[in-house]
Amino acid sequence: MQVSEARRIGRSRRYQVLVDGQVVLEADEEVIAQFGLAPGRMLGEDTISEAQRADQALLAARAALRLLRFRARSSQELYRALRARKFSTEVVELTLERLEQAGLVNDQELSASLARQLRERRMGTHLVRQKMLQIGLDRELAEATLSALGEEGELERATAVADKYLARPATGPSARLRGRLYQHLRRRGFADHICREVVEQTVPESE
Repeated sequence: MQVSEARRIGRSRRYQVLVDGQVVLEADEEVIAQFGLAPGRMLGEDTISEAQRADQALLAARAALRLLRFRARSSQELYRALRARKFSTEVVELTLERLEQAGLVNDQELSASLARQLRERRMGTHLVRQKMLQIGLDRELAEATLSALGEEGELERATAVADKYLARPATGPSARLRGRLYQHLRRRGFADHICREVVEQTVPESE
């Protein structure tokens, strides 16, 4: 069959390719140019299928880049987002492979930088791990990252969180304050032994 017309859709970048007045393909202008889909071009089913795959890959790449414009994302996070936009598994996997090759998606770098950022925001290891997993980072990678960082500075961060919490006006007996502080530190992701040590240091039972 022969292309009779390549018709632009409104003011968009997309075109409809017609054969004998019937639309056989809709694609981005880049795909139209790539496949030379101009009037007179002979067109087979294989070419149509290839152009459709190329169009989907282009749209998926653009969607991924829009997401990456706001912040770095894990490969799993992008996978879920693109699948939610109805891109096929094949297209999504190809898109992620290309982004990784271009250095735009790197789970190892993201894992290390995110862990450091969250620790700087005075979060404990448990909460840092939870947030890493929430964005789709692999559990083994998250554990390896946290293991490499160790507990260095954990007590200092927890103490800083406690000092800020205790700077607020408080009422009630010391035992109640100790309990509230302990729960606050746990919610911030600090381990039990860290929480107990900080509570002992900042709110002695004798108060």
